[in-house]
Amino acid sequence: MNHIPQQLKDLPRWVIWKIEHVRSDRTTKVPYQAKYPQQKASVSNPATWATYDMAMDAAADPDVAGIGIVLGCLGDGRNLCGVDLDGCMFDGAMNPEAESIVNALPTYWEISPSRTGLKSFGFGKKPDNAGAVCTDASFERIEVYDSGRWFAVTGHKYQGDTVEPIETPLAGVCLEWGLSREKPQDAPQPILGRSVDTSGAEDRAAAYLATMDPAIEGASGHSSLFKAACAMAWGFDLGREASIRLLAAEYNPRCSPPWDLGNISERREFERKVDQALQAKHEQPRGHLLNDVEFAAPAVPINTAALLANAAARKAAPAPAVEPMPEPSKGGMAKRLLQPPGLLGRITGWINATANNYQPEFALGNAIAFTGAIVGRKIATENDGRTNFYCVGLGASGSGKDHSRKQIARLAEASGVLHHLAGEDVTSDTAVLRVASENPSVLLQLDEIGHFLSANKSRNASTHEMKIVPLLTKLFTSANVSYRGKEYADATDKPRVDIDQPNVCLYGTATPKQVWDSLSTSQIEDGFIGRLLIFTTGNNDPDWRNHDDKTPPRSLIEAVAAWSQFTPQAPEGAGNLVQAKPKAMRVPATAEATEILERFRDDARAAKRKLLDKHDPTYALWVRAAEQAWKLALLASADVPQGGMTIGREAAEWAVGVTDYLIRDLIAHTAGKVVDSAHQRDLVDVLASIRASGIKGTTKSDLLRSHRKIKARDMEDILKRLTDEGVVAVQLIGHDGAGRPANHYTAV
Repeated sequence: MNHIPQQLKDLPRWVIWKIEHVRSDRTTKVPYQAKYPQQKASVSNPATWATYDMAMDAAADPDVAGIGIVLGCLGDGRNLCGVDLDGCMFDGAMNPEAESIVNALPTYWEISPSRTGLKSFGFGKKPDNAGAVCTDASFERIEVYDSGRWFAVTGHKYQGDTVEPIETPLAGVCLEWGLSREKPQDAPQPILGRSVDTSGAEDRAAAYLATMDPAIEGASGHSSLFKAACAMAWGFDLGREASIRLLAAEYNPRCSPPWDLGNISERREFERKVDQALQAKHEQPRGHLLNDVEFAAPAVPINTAALLANAAARKAAPAPAVEPMPEPSKGGMAKRLLQPPGLLGRITGWINATANNYQPEFALGNAIAFTGAIVGRKIATENDGRTNFYCVGLGASGSGKDHSRKQIARLAEASGVLHHLAGEDVTSDTAVLRVASENPSVLLQLDEIGHFLSANKSRNASTHEMKIVPLLTKLFTSANVSYRGKEYADATDKPRVDIDQPNVCLYGTATPKQVWDSLSTSQIEDGFIGRLLIFTTGNNDPDWRNHDDKTPPRSLIEAVAAWSQFTPQAPEGAGNLVQAKPKAMRVPATAEATEILERFRDDARAAKRKLLDKHDPTYALWVRAAEQAWKLALLASADVPQGGMTIGREAAEWAVGVTDYLIRDLIAHTAGKVVDSAHQRDLVDVLASIRASGIKGTTKSDLLRSHRKIKARDMEDILKRLTDEGVVAVQLIGHDGAGRPANHYTAV
């Protein structure tokens, strides 16, 4: 690897790769993340890339075949491109046509992993109209890429020591080998403003474009631009030039950051999305959006009178006969807590009724976060508590964690409220801010959330990962005020982002180990963990139930749509500010509900003081217990959007029960697992192994085999500390047969 140019080593665009079978007779190279070697990397998501050193460390694993680098825009005016000459070497001899290409591109070339081909790396881009693959050579094929691809890197130098600019000679190679129909222009033509459109199609396309998510760096931005390009060039059949003009004038200014269209590389990248949209295969016919004129109309017509009548009927009528739900497994939440009142209960029940793997804790957590986003900024407690909730579902892989997320997405689409759902690839604080500024009441549904929680403890975490949790904390505390964003030196290019009453909700999933291993004393005491509602499943292997129909019922669709379209009565003179700065409707609590909730406040204070006296950091989990209970009671009181709502006894008792259970369950699960260093983590893991060995005990040799990452000297230190503290007892036990006696460690 010593021959890899330092220019490549300095780029934070590295991945690792593994060999995987795609058929019994064929394998392929698959990119994985150096930071999380069990998770695949994506060429469109910088959060999955790493530094060269991190990639090299990860490549030491015998399951890893090698390292690679992602091609594309480097953000400093340069673009990393690559040329792959497949099958151009045979028994060490170079194909003459391939040799001519190598000589035409004076940059770093290396031998590929198969040792039958060559790869080069250079700075520049291929011509706009150039294809990627040529099979007309006398060897296997020529491939040219400048984005959207990664190349394996071997360090087996063939020619050249440094990466050089090759855009001009690369254009000649593309032209010579039929990848380009004509020579590229030396300078980009200016992108003009919108032209007059006599048919009205361009104005209608602009209206449609305004409803599409902007491209956000770190949140699948290239994919968002491609979708917008498909809508313009294919859906509205505007053609290439008109599509580029419209995207530049109406869409690009909303992107974060916008493409610099005065830069030739960025302009080509921007325009290439339109070319790709025109060349892609589409399910819909060309021009299919031309007849779709109702861009801003509600997706679901609402009959509020019928909703009120249905709500009254539900309260008066006995429960309908439905398939009985399984009882929660031992150790899970009580059944009464899994069936909340109001719209929340109806959503939870529908998710459970359609589940193949019955996981009621996950259904409840996801439903809380979704309902909180739908009614967000519309209702509040009398103390101005809001419905922003951060929920986490913990379960083993394959336990059914994804069902609730899929059902929430189905319900949102059917109800016309997809604008309340963010994409699932939100991987930076910038992306979170942009999503919240576009729609201040929004739900983030994230898989593997444990990585964000552990970012502050990991030396390998990227900067944007480390910023997500602090931002979520600030947004949580700003739900009833205005969040004022970060000030930048250049306010023109990077203006401050302010959000009035951000109601950001979160539902993330992870395995228990991911979360428990991420916890530290500081994380608990700084309050973020105390803001989470963590739902652990009572059954990691539920029985399979066959439920093919996942369609939400009409009554549920209408109820969700009604809340999304509901606007509390605006204060006099508010005018157009009612949407930008809404005034949430205050929902009073009955005297009985108030007594229940305030009694819980006293109980939470007592529990906090008891733990504080013991210097137990989990005292912080009780700090916001009463606040969470009040907010949950408010959420459970939301059924049909109307005036005169109240928080009653049923909602209060349910909210107190859920809050109390979740906090005590979290304390029980974290007992002995909260650590602040890798050494403490090793100590906790070793102690767990000793306890698992029972009265028989275990030896140092056995422990080293079970914990291969712990060195022998460190293991000695851990065992000495555990015995000195009286947590572990040690006894010298001889063998019945040959061999020396050994120390056996047992838990006290």
